[in-house]
This record gives sequence, C-alpha cells and structure tokens, in this order.
Amino acid sequence: MEIIDCHTHICPDNLAERNREIVQKSSGIAPAYDGSVGHLLSMMRKNNISRAVVNNVVLKPELMSRANDFTAQVVSEHGNLIGMAWIVPGQLESTQEVERCREMGFKGVKIHNSHFKVMPSDSRNDKIYEKIVEHDLPVLFHCGLNPYAASGATQYAAPRAFPSMIRSYPKMKVILGHLAGYQDDPEGAVEAVNASDNVFADLALDPGKRLDLRRVIHEIDLGKLMFGSDYPIREASDILRKIRFLEESDFMRVCSLNPSAMFSLP
Repeated sequence: MEIIDCHTHICPDNLAERNREIVQKSSGIAPAYDGSVGHLLSMMRKNNISRAVVNNVVLKPELMSRANDFTAQVVSEHGNLIGMAWIVPGQLESTQEVERCREMGFKGVKIHNSHFKVMPSDSRNDKIYEKIVEHDLPVLFHCGLNPYAASGATQYAAPRAFPSMIRSYPKMKVILGHLAGYQDDPEGAVEAVNASDNVFADLALDPGKRLDLRRVIHEIDLGKLMFGSDYPIREASDILRKIRFLEESDFMRVCSLNPSAMFSLP
C-alpha cells in the first residue's frame, strides 16, 4: 500500500542546519530533521512513504518566487516529490504567483497566516483565494496557535479564525493543517473542519501531546483526514503509530486514497 505524506517542508542544503537552529531557538521545538531533501528522502524510505507533497518556507515576501523555484527544481529531480506553492497572504503579488506555480505543475498551495500576521478572512486575500478557486487547487493552511508566539493575544491561525473565510469561499478545497489545530482547541477545530464539505484536515500532530484519535474520528469523518508528518519538525513514524489502530481499509483511506484524490495524483 502506498503512503503519501501531504505536509512536508524542504530547504536548500546550505540553509538546512541554520534553519533548524532558528526554529529551535525561536519556538522551543527541536526539529527531528534538518529540512534538507536528502533527509526527507531518507525519512520516507525508513517509513515506507512512497510520495510526499513539499513546499519551501520563507519569511520574507520578496523571497516567495525564489522559494517556489527551488521547490520546482527539486520536484523535477525527484519523481516521488510533489510540488506545493508557498504563498504569502495579504500580498497582491501572491495572485500572480499562484498562477505561475500552477503553470509549473504544482498540485497545491500552502499559506501560513501566523508567519505574516494576516487573518484568513482579511480582504487582502480575496484575489488570492479567487485565483486558487479558479484553478481548483487545494490550499493547505497552517492551523493552531502560533508556534513562535503561542501566548500572543492575537492568533492568526487559530481554528476559530477559519469558518467565516470558509463560508465565503465554499468552492475552495481547504486543508487545515495539524488536525485543524485540534490539540489547541478541539471544539474550534471540529467546527472549522465541518464548516463545509470542501474542508479537510491533515494529521501533522504533536506526538508529545495527548490526543484521543478514536474520539476525533467520531467527530470528523475519515474521508476528511489525511496523513501528514510536518517534516522536518516531526518524526513521521510517531504519527503513523498513532493511527495504526485503524482498520487496514481506513488506514489506506487516510494515508493514500484521500491525499491522492485531493492532489489529483495518478
């Protein structure tokens, strides 16, 4: 059975170790890997992951296109990696970048509102969302408390920040990362995922936090869930172990059938 990881991040080798140090220093999270493509491929082999959806994270809007060019190059060199555009919210240039990345063959879009302090429902995002819907691209949102400012008064990606945007764009295929922030706000996460039939969630969880996935499955239909590791932050094997209680057919839905359908994979 094929396992598809729908949530991974990569960066150039020369930046990998420095990025890992920055993440640990600013968030207190010790990434399991350095974010290099080599480590990703090694992690995939170790966990029998056949394919992974990848994007490159940058925090400066002017680096957006360069980051996506890097992703495109990596995907062209590795047939088991699937391109996802890194799109900066609230920026007019992002509309054209969605178009450009679609032309490069990318299968989806990633938006991290917390990094740029832009709410999902901010009107500056409207043109970006319209372009995403026009091209029928799924969009993966980081969801949950800001990992770099979890105690901040304003949370730009909390689960409850998404339903109003979702209702405004009912045709947009939305994936709420990190189980829609369930480990931060279970009720808000369930509300967000169930706000529309076009909303899904990945299982890029924090294995160190307690979570009753059997309860989650009673609240969120299995057809809405997809496996994701959040490489390089988490160890995929820890997340896969948490869902091994599923019947084989259900495990296959979450790890293979659902992500394959979402990203229109052959």
